[in-house]
Amino acid sequence: MIEKIEEVLEKKYDVTLDEYAIYDANITRNHTLKIGVFLFVVLLALFLLGENGILFQVDFIYVVFGLFVLVLIPLGLNKKTEYRAIIVTPNELIQRTGKNTFSVIPYDDITSFNLTEHGIIIKGNGEVITLSLTMFREEIEPIIDILEAKGKTFEKDKEYMIRPIKIHINDNQITLEDIEVKTDTDILYEQYIDDYASLTPGFIKQVIMRNSIVEDIVSNADALEFKVASFTVKEGHPENTHFEAIEVVDGGIIFTKPNVKKITLTNPNDEDNPSKSLKPTIENIKKNVKDGVISDWKIKNKTIFIEFASGVHGLEVELKYEDVIIGWNKVKS
Repeated sequence: MIEKIEEVLEKKYDVTLDEYAIYDANITRNHTLKIGVFLFVVLLALFLLGENGILFQVDFIYVVFGLFVLVLIPLGLNKKTEYRAIIVTPNELIQRTGKNTFSVIPYDDITSFNLTEHGIIIKGNGEVITLSLTMFREEIEPIIDILEAKGKTFEKDKEYMIRPIKIHINDNQITLEDIEVKTDTDILYEQYIDDYASLTPGFIKQVIMRNSIVEDIVSNADALEFKVASFTVKEGHPENTHFEAIEVVDGGIIFTKPNVKKITLTNPNDEDNPSKSLKPTIENIKKNVKDGVISDWKIKNKTIFIEFASGVHGLEVELKYEDVIIGWNKVKS
């Protein structure tokens, strides 16, 4: 049978069955036909025995009625469910709907997932697939796991399960392998891991940089690093194992994908020109901030507004960033 299925799927649907699991998803799974045949045999035996005067008489009309109700109708219904097999591949979900017809829905094209009294109804690309609730648990659970990982159950409370996966199918068994995907922040983290004893992405609101001296500024295409002499780490930061704020030294704050939006140079002693705008470049930050002090800052929607004091000058910087990594080497005793 599978050879015929493979031939039709490849020729008609451009689907190659290299790895697959196939489940005979007979919708009823209630042995109605077997029970009906058994009852009809009993009824027929009673008729024959009655004809021979052994037992009470059973009218022939009941035998004919039993043939239809107990055998022919269940047999017809069974034929309708004969082609309901579910085929799972690493790329798509398939249901056989007829001798040579299939519903084929790639996982990425699923647009609807609904649990109904008739089963789980999956739609996409104008096709419909029904997963019967009478499928065995070991058959249906891996399919649901795939759909949850791909976000195709469309459940808000299951969004944490969405992740890249690789699907392996062997001997009709489905297993999922999580694929590790490194973000830009992960890659940068690895670049700085040897520079700091403690290094953590995020948690910028758990540090206080006010009055911190900026000893150096280092930049590349993907990051802007402020090397600071010291700063405060509040309770609640994952690297702060104390029950109160700690002072750390030899630290750094690294902004990923930095985008300087605005730079204003201020000089309160110059009455004629107390402030002027500078070209918003990292080079202008470097030129005016080294050995300066962070006098104030605030954060809003991944944009930081920093005020630096350097000699008689001040510098106000508006910097947009994608992520932040914060590290330090020592904790003040």
